[in-house]
Amino acid sequence: AVLVIDEKNAQTIEEEIQKMGTEFKTGRSIIQENIFVNGLPALKVTARSLEKPTWKDIQIFIRSFGKVYIITNGGIENADFELFYSSFRLMK
Repeated sequence: AVLVIDEKNAQTIEEEIQKMGTEFKTGRSIIQENIFVNGLPALKVTARSLEKPTWKDIQIFIRSFGKVYIITNGGIENADFELFYSSFRLMK
């Protein structure tokens, strides 16, 4: 899924990250990586939980044109997710 949020009305990216995996009570870990998606700087955030080791929520945050684009796997493991977010392009 891709979410588009007007930057003026959006919570900060840090607030969005803090919500990732809060349904789990213990053992939540967050890993942040700076990446590029088709030449655009992006932040890849992966949340995991010891409570459910097979669960992995990945969100890609891109700021551009006054918007925040969030590309997410919805917490569902999918081998094609990297291919999906790598295909993301913004048109001027």
